[in-house]
Order: sequence, then C-alpha cells, then structure tokens
Amino acid sequence: MSVQALVKSENLNSVEGLELLARLIVEGYMAGLNQSLKTGIGQEFSQYRSYQPGDDLRLLDWKMYGRSDRYYIRQAEVETNINIRFVVDSSASMNHEDEGINKLQYARLLAATLGYLAVKQGDAISLTGFSDKDIFSVDGRQGRHHYQRFLYELIRISGSGKWPVDGGRDRLFLKGQKQMIIVFTDFFESESEITDTLKLFKTRNNEVILLHLLGRNEIEYDFKGFQVFQDLETGEKVQSGIDARQYKLKLGEYLGRVRKTMMDLQISYELFTLNQDITKVLPLFLKKRNKLI
Repeated sequence: MSVQALVKSENLNSVEGLELLARLIVEGYMAGLNQSLKTGIGQEFSQYRSYQPGDDLRLLDWKMYGRSDRYYIRQAEVETNINIRFVVDSSASMNHEDEGINKLQYARLLAATLGYLAVKQGDAISLTGFSDKDIFSVDGRQGRHHYQRFLYELIRISGSGKWPVDGGRDRLFLKGQKQMIIVFTDFFESESEITDTLKLFKTRNNEVILLHLLGRNEIEYDFKGFQVFQDLETGEKVQSGIDARQYKLKLGEYLGRVRKTMMDLQISYELFTLNQDITKVLPLFLKKRNKLI
C-alpha cells in the first residue's frame, strides 16, 4: 500500500498513525536519496569524502553540492544540535477541508514528518499551538520518548478562534538561542498579525520557514454562479459571483504579495496544497538546518 493511501483522517488523528506515516515518508525519501548517491561514491578530496548510506545528514556540505551536484561529507565538521520549534496555526480557518483532510491535519503530518527527521538527527523539537483562544508550548527535548509526547500534543491541537493580534508571542522564541522555527498556517490575517509575528521570529540567530497551506479547491475555484461563503473564524457570510478567471487573478496577486513579504524578511516560503507530495519539504528542511550549524 502506498503512503498516499494511508493519508486518511484516522491516521492523522492518532499518535500511531502519525508516527507510521512520518517513518514511511522519511525512510522512503532517504532510500531514494541513497540510491541517487551511488554514482558519487569513490571520489576523494583532502577535506571531503563522498556521502555514503548511513552517514549523518548534518555533515553534508550543501555549498559543495551546489558546485558539483554531488554530495560530500565535511570530515572535520563538529557535531552540533539545534532546537526545531514547530508553530501550528490553530485558528478556526485551519478546519477548512479538501481531499478528505483539513489544513490542521495536513499540518500535523508535515510537523510529524519533519519532527521524526529532526529526532533522528539528534535535534531537540518543541511545539506551539497558536490562536487567540489558546497558546501552549511543549519545551524542546531530544529523543524518541519526547517525540511520542510531541505527537500526542500535536493531535490535541484543535482549530478555534483567530491568530492573536498581540500577546503571548514572546513565548514562541528563546532570546539568544539558535533555533529553526517552522510555521504552518493558511496565512489568513485580518490586518498584519501573522506578518508581525513572523518579524519577531526572524532574528539573527533564527532560521524561519513558512509553510503556507491551502486547499486545492481554494486554488482552483471550481464553483459556478453565485455562492455563499462563510468565514470559519468570524462566522460572517459573504455572497460572491466572481468567476474563476477573476478569482485566480486576485489569488495570484495575494500570493505574490505574501512571497515578496517573506523574501523581504528573509524567510523561506513554500506553498502546499492538501493533496501535495509531502517529500517536497524535506530537502528544504535539511538545507536550512545545515545553514544554522
């Protein structure tokens, strides 16, 4: 059975299901990576050696990869662990469903997968659920037992309220400590509350990745005629007769603004739809993580 066939609500709402999916996704990705590296084994350099299956991924030199299109290990590299903080938007709009799952469930799968990979590399992982109804944090620790608690708290996050305009955001980062902050959100903001929070996250010591989650039905807009849409956060209903061409034009302008803002803030940005291959985020994570070391 394929991994995609296992991406169902019952597996995304349980610790066992999330851990199984995360393990299958990471190990499948790593098996493909190892297979692609076979032609690079055997070449030697004075301060590098070719990557071999089983080597610690933290020792990969991404600059050398960019120059040679091959993977090499920095043998003199000192092992360094960092804290990976996962920030999950738990506002009501994350309950939007498409492809049989909602945004919050997809965020769980992404966080569980990246958390599994981080734990395998010896990093500490922490979790924060974030809305104006509730802000909670799980402190960063290493190891499999902590990963189990991480998954348990992850499935307890439920969507309600809005992204808070102010207050509580100082709990989400530790001053002076180097860390990676990965934010999962649909980026629905009434003013600039999410952008303002991301500005706080992006310090000299922090690497920030924004994973923007939207449903395929939000991207393609396959509705016809007048429709009534309800805001999941405010309950407000709006009638709309906009056609698909106009909608996609407005959506493109909106996504362009978000990308530009993230570029200006030096925040890595990736757009995901709920039916998208999750392995797309793994190389981004590895590259940004190594940048912090």
